[in-house]
Amino acid sequence: MDSLFSCYVWHGIYEMVPHRHASVELNFVERGSAVYLVDEVPVFLKRGDLLVLDTTHVHQLRITQRGTVLVGMELHDTFRRPLYEGELLEPGEAYRVLSGLRLLPAVLRDVVDGYYSQEPLDYIRDGSAYLLQLTARALQDSLAHRIKQYLIAHYADIRTLADVADALHLSKSHMQRVFRQETGMPMGAYLSRIRMQNAAYLLRTSTLPIGELYEQVGVGSRQAFYGMFVKQYGVSPQAYRLQNGIQEGE
Repeated sequence: MDSLFSCYVWHGIYEMVPHRHASVELNFVERGSAVYLVDEVPVFLKRGDLLVLDTTHVHQLRITQRGTVLVGMELHDTFRRPLYEGELLEPGEAYRVLSGLRLLPAVLRDVVDGYYSQEPLDYIRDGSAYLLQLTARALQDSLAHRIKQYLIAHYADIRTLADVADALHLSKSHMQRVFRQETGMPMGAYLSRIRMQNAAYLLRTSTLPIGELYEQVGVGSRQAFYGMFVKQYGVSPQAYRLQNGIQEGE
């Protein structure tokens, strides 16, 4: 109907070949269960789960349970980017899993049914826009989003992930499990990324000595800071600073 998006419904046992493409998928398990392999990591979905997937990552759907119904929509870059880039998934985030949704699955089913019944294109477009608004709102309300907001606000003062769990009144194991399930990324890796992004900003905009700078972003030692920075940016902090026209501050 429109090259900017496509819809699908999978019934029963099915397995697709691993592939990737430039879009975002919304996949809702209406009945039964399914497994997505995302970069060869299994993501287990049960009835009522919605998977928001960046399909530039290699992925493969497997449905092994009879009676499973999976409803999905594929939103190509040209359709989603102007309004929703950064709202559904953050840069580098492969997927998010949401559970316990109410209105959103009904809207998704309505859009998919309209697609197959050849409803007017404007109807499908309007439904898709509303669907993405609901999805973005659900992601904002998720536990992983709460954790992210805390990490962003307190990255410089966090000493252990147990401190984060205590502050949010969560068990450490549950917090880490939910974060990884929803984002596809370990909490420690996400915290390191925030710290290095802030370190890069300070390197670009100040002459603060590196011996002080790493402490300001919450890293415990200079050696650890160098390893983390090189891993994320591919160059040393000094080289990064010089590339951005700032003289070394120590």
